[in-house]
Amino acid sequence: MLKNYLTITKPGIIFGNMVSTAAGFFLAAKTEHVDTTLFFQHLLVWG
Repeated sequence: MLKNYLTITKPGIIFGNMVSTAAGFFLAAKTEHVDTTLFFQHLLVWG
């Protein structure tokens, strides 16, 4: 059952999407201070 779930979700692709989302989030931040709550909510939605 777990093998089927991992095959469907493709964790490598999801991890890559989360890394690129995090990079975009930090690059789009206009200041050095990043809202960590918003950042983790953003990753939770995309992950």
